[in-house]
Amino acid sequence: MEKKGLGKRLLLMSMLSLISLFGMSISTFAEEDEFQKMEERWKSQLVFEKESPENESLRAYIEALSKEAENLYQTLDQSPDRTYLWPLESGNTSSADLTTQFTKLQKLTYAYKTKGTTLYQQPEVAAAIKEGIDFMITKKGYDGKKYYGNWWDWQIGIPQKFVNILLLLHQELSSEKIQQYTAILSQYVPDPFQQLYTKPQDSFVDLAFIPNFSTTGANRTDLSLTVLGVGILQKDATKIHQAVNGIKDVFQLVTSGDGFYADGSFIQHNDIPYTGSYGNVLIKGVGQIFTIVDGTSYTAASDAIHAFVENVEKAFIPLIYQGEMLPMVNGRAISRAPSKTKVGYGSSTMYNLLIVSKFAPEDKQKELKEAVKYWMQLNPSYYITNVRDYNDLVMTLSLLEDQTILGKDLPFIGTKMYHKMDRFVQRTSKYMVGISMYSNRISSLKQEIKKTNVAGIHRMGWSTYIMRMMYNSVKAIGRLSILIDCQEQRSIQSL
Repeated sequence: MEKKGLGKRLLLMSMLSLISLFGMSISTFAEEDEFQKMEERWKSQLVFEKESPENESLRAYIEALSKEAENLYQTLDQSPDRTYLWPLESGNTSSADLTTQFTKLQKLTYAYKTKGTTLYQQPEVAAAIKEGIDFMITKKGYDGKKYYGNWWDWQIGIPQKFVNILLLLHQELSSEKIQQYTAILSQYVPDPFQQLYTKPQDSFVDLAFIPNFSTTGANRTDLSLTVLGVGILQKDATKIHQAVNGIKDVFQLVTSGDGFYADGSFIQHNDIPYTGSYGNVLIKGVGQIFTIVDGTSYTAASDAIHAFVENVEKAFIPLIYQGEMLPMVNGRAISRAPSKTKVGYGSSTMYNLLIVSKFAPEDKQKELKEAVKYWMQLNPSYYITNVRDYNDLVMTLSLLEDQTILGKDLPFIGTKMYHKMDRFVQRTSKYMVGISMYSNRISSLKQEIKKTNVAGIHRMGWSTYIMRMMYNSVKAIGRLSILIDCQEQRSIQSL
């Protein structure tokens, strides 16, 4: 009897061990599957890997990418004693040039991984990209140990391109290389909260993070996106949780400082209305993170998503006219490209609103798509031919072809006062008025040492914007500014 009892106990223990091991295997497989799912989702936003598309716009996009990448490949310095990959571009600082070099490597990678380009899966192109990465690390100093110049290049500009490249080339890089590259990225971006000091250009210094400081707004989302990418590449659940949790603060309503306010105001840099530029970067970053982790164990809570989407609607929709963000909420960014184009920062806003619509609740998803389609239908070819990447094009084509979304009604009619950023808008079916003000909480000027945005005060101090349907070019009117009527070639004096 004792032997029988002992046998049963041993059998039971064996079964429990097998169940435990089997359970661990299921858990491990599920986790691996999630990492793979997030990686594929990320890559699908960047490149086209299907058969030759029938859609003319997709073919045009691939042809344009192919042409641009061919030029980059032909102008890439591949000599053994090279001192750069591509020559320094006019106006670039040394740290900005590092970002530019990685941007060009990213473009080459897009072409290498996009089916239909002349560089698709060409071994010599892959080799050039990999050698280019190592050159930037060993010869240009992006090694995780030191830095110089603008912190943004080292923590945001370069890492975002680097992560995209690594995800696209993941299967072609050894695990040792992935470990080396992600370790470097983790030195510059250890988490979504720490920010380096800006230092003089051209003189390397040890990494110096600002003490007792935590990033806010768009900077937080940019850093979180890099942490997410590194987490996926390293299969590190802790980093992925850190990335998702890191963005929670940016869509919580604030009562002072940077962030979204209850009235829809958005502030960055303490006292600047920045909905059109930093706000755009923020919603794109949050949108990308939410989209990539959707349906996994890292998915954000539904109430957090709903709150974020509501904030986006209040903050953006009333400030758009014919697809264009009003300049009075673009801060210093109005002095930079692509604001010289007719649509300016509106095109980025349209694409970013579509990113947000991907994970929005069903009713909000329809509202956002209806709004974007209304504006895109005013100039569809512009939005098709000026996309930032493959994902923008796919979203745009899908929306324009969707017969269930009509886009026939003005997205906003009424009056809105953004008290917390001293901005006012009124919209009717015939005109729109915007008034830009300042106070003891909102600055009258955002200028940089490089002398950009030197006339910014004229847009911040009681400038009045009047838009009517008859005008095809809009400029501010108010103090020291005019509205130009391009149809009749006359100007209306300041009010």
